[in-house]
Amino acid sequence: MGKKIFVVDNHPMVLRLIANLLEKDGHEVRTAEDGLGALDILRSYVPDIIFVDLVMPNISGEKLCRIIRNMPHLQGVFLVILSAIAAEEELDFATLGADACIAKGNMSNLGRHVARVIELSNSVNSQENSHFIMGLDEVATREITRELLSSRKHFEVILENMSEGILEFAANKKIIFVNPAALLLVGIPEEILLGTEFTDIFCGQSLETVTALLKDPGENPRKISAEAPVLLNDRQVSLQFLPVAGEGGNSTIVIIHDVTNRKQAEEKISEQNRFLSKLIESLPHPFIVVESEEYQVLLANSSAQRQLIGLADYPRHVPGTVACKAPLPYLPFERVRQDKESFLMEYVEQGAAGQETTHEIHAHPIFDKEGKVSQIIEYRLDITERKKAEQALHDSKDALQKALDNLQVAQQVAIRQEKLASIGTLASGVAHEILNPLNIIGTLAQVMQLEKIPASMRKNLDEILAQIKRATKITNSLRTFSHQHAFEVRPVDIHALFDKTTALLEHDLNLDNVRVERHYAHDLPRIEADEDQLAQVFLNLVSNARDAMSSADKRIIVETRPKDDGVEIRFGDTGVGIDPGEIDKIFDPFFTTKDPGRGTGLGLWIVYSIIENHCGTIRVESEKGKGAWFVIFLPTHPPRREKCGPAEGK
Repeated sequence: MGKKIFVVDNHPMVLRLIANLLEKDGHEVRTAEDGLGALDILRSYVPDIIFVDLVMPNISGEKLCRIIRNMPHLQGVFLVILSAIAAEEELDFATLGADACIAKGNMSNLGRHVARVIELSNSVNSQENSHFIMGLDEVATREITRELLSSRKHFEVILENMSEGILEFAANKKIIFVNPAALLLVGIPEEILLGTEFTDIFCGQSLETVTALLKDPGENPRKISAEAPVLLNDRQVSLQFLPVAGEGGNSTIVIIHDVTNRKQAEEKISEQNRFLSKLIESLPHPFIVVESEEYQVLLANSSAQRQLIGLADYPRHVPGTVACKAPLPYLPFERVRQDKESFLMEYVEQGAAGQETTHEIHAHPIFDKEGKVSQIIEYRLDITERKKAEQALHDSKDALQKALDNLQVAQQVAIRQEKLASIGTLASGVAHEILNPLNIIGTLAQVMQLEKIPASMRKNLDEILAQIKRATKITNSLRTFSHQHAFEVRPVDIHALFDKTTALLEHDLNLDNVRVERHYAHDLPRIEADEDQLAQVFLNLVSNARDAMSSADKRIIVETRPKDDGVEIRFGDTGVGIDPGEIDKIFDPFFTTKDPGRGTGLGLWIVYSIIENHCGTIRVESEKGKGAWFVIFLPTHPPRREKCGPAEGK
């Protein structure tokens, strides 16, 4: 059964010879004289065997072989290289995708080799002899051909590695050569691009520009410059057209330069220049650029120009017409030239009517390639009003700070008083509703202890009575804040009261190796107060100080001194101190830093409430790791309790 065979060779005699041989054997034969014509046919024609000459105009045989192997519909074709240069170069035709190779030499033997190839194409193992070049021993090596092939390879390497795109199209404008750089720019596969009309790779306005340029071919080079590039695959490119005259017909080489990055950079620079020009011009204050030697003005915005024209000591003209020097002072320019860095100064200018205007002068260097200061930027801000405002702000700073402090204290006091009011209401109910059941439970537990009961049960009853005692103590503390107790005021000696109170804790303090240091004022007056409540304040503060100390140096320091119309008492310790974030919370009810079970969080709350009832103040001074000081102020003759101020902030 005959096969469909396609022969590509630029030699007409070879084409006729092979076609006659094949047609006699019953095969269907089609021919093409160059690679360009072959591609046009192969886009719609699928033969069984293709014979390709390597040396052809308008797409070489090597290029055509690679393209054929990249065309999906031709994957099964048996590809044969028919070459007269097989003896001049080491031809590895398998890398070109060919299945066999015939050295074109003795025409009388050519038919035999072609028949052998067709026979190989029918074999299942057609590749077994494919590494042999048929008829190679019949072809003589020609030195001139070898030199030409070497020269061709040299130029191919150059073209393949050029960063510029190189493209060639024939007289009919169909593309016959393209290097890798051009393929990347065009973005079309080589097997599709070759044989495509050159103008078809452009569109829109770019197509019109290229078409108009090629309308009258001429013999001289033409170009589309980088200043007015065309778009190619969304890239901006310049094109240079070089006509080439050859025996096989005229063609045109196109050198493609990708100027996208350059044009984008130019546009960005231009956009930035426009932006900077508008920005400088829109500045309400004078902005100038001067040369660094004579301070001649090179650029000035409108505000600076008005200032320069208005100076009586300088020529009445603006920069850009006649040279004009920058206005005084020159010190910023001199400092920038000397130090090669920016300089800032304030300058007070005396007006004609004696008024003063304060300017803030900024000067910045501009360097040349050698690192020298070639130009200087200066701009001036009128800060007269700002200086007045700063002075006014400075004058009112203390008053504003004091108002802020008072506001913060008032806010804290309001919050704490609201909490105290709520807990006082709660305490009234708790004292009545909880103490009675506690007393009953305690009585029953004591009665049960009198009976004969197991030791384990007696231990449980002891624990019940201990917890009842603790709950009763907490409840009685709450009663303090509900003000359900008598408030007995009498003259109190602070020193004697503290000594008496401390004596109650002397045993516990000695066990914990805590020393109490007293620094009493000799002239401390007596105060009118509830002695029992003040004793509770001292007990709570001493107990807290003892619990806060864990180092070897355990000391409680008490200092007293007269102050205003009262006394100041300072309680200090050498404990761990208080975290800054906890200082504002320590007087809140039920807030404690002690471990669970060691404190109720009511001790300092009781202290705060008692001091508030005495119209006094209490504050805390502490640093983490450096102990704490509780500073109390109590008036000698307190007003009525409803007229008392806040318990903090004195």
